[in-house]
Amino acid sequence: MAIRVEYDLVGFPAAWEQVADEWHELFAACANPCAAYHPVFISAAVELPAALRPSHLVLGRQAGRLVLGLPVCAQTDPLGGRQLRFFTIPGFDHLAPLDATPGQQATAALLLGGSRQIGVTIWRGSGAAPEPLAPLQRRARARSIWLERSREYECPVFELRNGEALAAIASPSLRSRVQRDWRRLQRDGFVFRALTADSADTTLGEALERLFVLHQARWESLAATSAFLVPWLQEFHRRACAAAARFPGSILFSELLHRGQVCASEYCFRAKNDLYGYQSGWAPEHAHNAPGNVLLYQTLLWAADQGISRFYLGSGHGRSRHKDRWTHATSQNLTFAAGCSPRGRAYVALARLRLAVRKKGPSQGLFFWLAGRDPGANTAHRSGG
Repeated sequence: MAIRVEYDLVGFPAAWEQVADEWHELFAACANPCAAYHPVFISAAVELPAALRPSHLVLGRQAGRLVLGLPVCAQTDPLGGRQLRFFTIPGFDHLAPLDATPGQQATAALLLGGSRQIGVTIWRGSGAAPEPLAPLQRRARARSIWLERSREYECPVFELRNGEALAAIASPSLRSRVQRDWRRLQRDGFVFRALTADSADTTLGEALERLFVLHQARWESLAATSAFLVPWLQEFHRRACAAAARFPGSILFSELLHRGQVCASEYCFRAKNDLYGYQSGWAPEHAHNAPGNVLLYQTLLWAADQGISRFYLGSGHGRSRHKDRWTHATSQNLTFAAGCSPRGRAYVALARLRLAVRKKGPSQGLFFWLAGRDPGANTAHRSGG
């Protein structure tokens, strides 16, 4: 039976203060909430430059109760219609609306029909979680929907069944090696610390500043630069750590210390039983101690002990091949576009035709497009990452 949800599009950040408490209740009510849309990060987005923050919030209400929330960026397409794109911050993926309805029915209704209430012609997203897009995947042969699996958004994930952390490590040799490395570091005085809230010893904000230093040192040792260190993004995460004081457990810093000094750090987000690795760093002078591997191993043990069922290592195929040694399981996020008005459907269909012609040539491209078997319809298609 179809559910009835009333959708509204409200300005951001103007409306945030009025809906922030409801948003928190919605996040708590979701079975599998999107970590990137935790109130910590939406609050931090308020102070982002206008070009980088959400322009609106999509709110879905059922009998007055907020059951769906989604931060979006609005823009006008070349045909004059309104496009809404899932809001994201660099490095965030597995994006999905916060949806407290059974089977995420409010999301399906929004993407397939409810958009008329808020005047949307096209939905877009990159790094989107596949589960809430299942209704679109079932209609992928329709030329008004574009779905693409990109290697850029292929995310290794640990499946922690029954709290078995060691069994989740795919390589037996790696499993043995990190255990030996950790025992050796323990003998040398290294300790592991998991920080999920401010404490008497340190704060989340201080842990973030330590991470910035270690992350920069690591990248400089590789003669490279990191987008994580751009000033506006650093300020965003500083505000998120400050906001997290109201929501203990939403952010994790796992740290490796030696003689009281942090020599490796990993920054993670938690959403109920899911943990998402975001950024890490370690002191290059400790490279011989394999601090990255040891810290990931200890974070994995901590996650299993906390009842985490999935630990995502973050996407980025090609830049992070070392993750493939840890686990063979992956979560394939999607890039998508869905036309939801005559104008929007025409725009997406033509974009798919152009892609098909570019990849297959004029004759074959047109044939596959007419048959609904062009690259934009094939969710198994992989583009170069």
